[in-house]
Amino acid sequence: VCCKYYVMLLQFYIDMMRGKENVRNLKMISQDREIISSINENEIPRTGFVYHSLLSAMYCLFTTSSYKEAVLKCVNMGGDTDTNAAICGAVAGIKYGFNEENGIPLDWVKQIANPELLFDLSDSFADAVVQTQIGN
Repeated sequence: VCCKYYVMLLQFYIDMMRGKENVRNLKMISQDREIISSINENEIPRTGFVYHSLLSAMYCLFTTSSYKEAVLKCVNMGGDTDTNAAICGAVAGIKYGFNEENGIPLDWVKQIANPELLFDLSDSFADAVVQTQIGN
């Protein structure tokens, strides 16, 4: 269930980025944002269990307004920080993209050892997510 939700969330933000509207997912994500944002941060379990990791990542995504803020909040929550921040960072990266205002910080991108490979893999991943949704 968590993996399917994660893919649906990625698909939603990819569709938004491409100018497509997905009303069903928009309604569900809006409801989830409201519910998850209302949780007390200290009540979110700090384990590597997939449900807890997804909840931590989505809490950070839904309660912040930039890529950097979301990822740093996820890391600073503690627990399984690498997993939680990776989940949050993937969705936030699609949601915010690259821009000076709220996107992935360019100084972080400049530190990537092989950016071309990473960008190619990211494009392939986004295409696979789109194909998975089309196939279902």
